[in-house]
Amino acid sequence: MKKEININKGHRERLRERFFSVGLDGFEPHEVIELLLFNAYPYIDTKDKAKIVLKHFDNDLHKLLNANKEELMSAGLTTNAASLIKLTREIFIYQMRQKLLKERTLKKSTDASNYLKAYFKGKQREEFLVIYLDCNNNINATHSEFKGSVKDAKIYVRELIKKCLNYNAASIIIAHNHPSGSLQPTAEDINTTNKIILALDFLEIKLLDHILIGDDETYSFADNGLL
Repeated sequence: MKKEININKGHRERLRERFFSVGLDGFEPHEVIELLLFNAYPYIDTKDKAKIVLKHFDNDLHKLLNANKEELMSAGLTTNAASLIKLTREIFIYQMRQKLLKERTLKKSTDASNYLKAYFKGKQREEFLVIYLDCNNNINATHSEFKGSVKDAKIYVRELIKKCLNYNAASIIIAHNHPSGSLQPTAEDINTTNKIILALDFLEIKLLDHILIGDDETYSFADNGLL
């Protein structure tokens, strides 16, 4: 089968050179996606494709980059293109997690805030992430443990206790997002936190903090006297 000739080769090369020279400074959102799609569509013009896909997500680059596979494919992307976009976001989060694990010791819960904000950015459902620490505040593990609906997320205390014992945790930090962007703790947030404290106290495991993640800010239960 004869390959389609790429009549926009010069444009691609110019866009790449611009990226290598200045990074993404000055790029329009559709140009960012266009550059990314070069790797999934080697023989077609990706400029119009990028504009169409971005429009599908209300011209919101953030919403596009945080979409799931089905949402990306409904915008007209191939499986390869959807995989590439998902991989781009996940690599960024992965390297932040690796950096956090490499540094190992948390002096305070906010040391993890950059990772937590990146991890939760754009998630449309509430989710709980738990950081398990030893007696010296070294990180033994960090995992997303519980997921819920848009309105609420349920923590199953029994399962949390099992994980604490599995990871030999002396203390934990829990974090969850508010997709609405609000950082005001709900009555359910406070009630759930108190249940966890009671369960952990019995095993002499300390809850160091419960961190709420909004759009770009965090709210610490510990810093606000709620623990």
